[in-house]
Amino acid sequence: MSRIMVTEMKGRLLTLKCLHCQKPKCMEACEFDAITKGEDGKVIIDLEKCTGCWECVEACPFRSIQKDEIREKAIKCDFCKGYDMPACVSSCPTDALTIVEIRGS
Repeated sequence: MSRIMVTEMKGRLLTLKCLHCQKPKCMEACEFDAITKGEDGKVIIDLEKCTGCWECVEACPFRSIQKDEIREKAIKCDFCKGYDMPACVSSCPTDALTIVEIRGS
């Protein structure tokens, strides 16, 4: 199952990916503390803690969280955790995707 959803809107393809919100609605909705925001700004779902209640799926205003109904877990982009570079960045044929560090003001 893909962690990034592709949909069509007004005749154009659009990727629905996690925006790692300042105040994540998904994190607020999770009663099991399975969603955290790290110091690096990444919003991550801990699959060990996720119970598959889908509250985060409903809470995400960007539809970035998917239901993995086979494992009964919520999943989303995790920056291809464990790899040097996210697959979307390394496979982009036009090099339009990059990873940049955003520093707080």
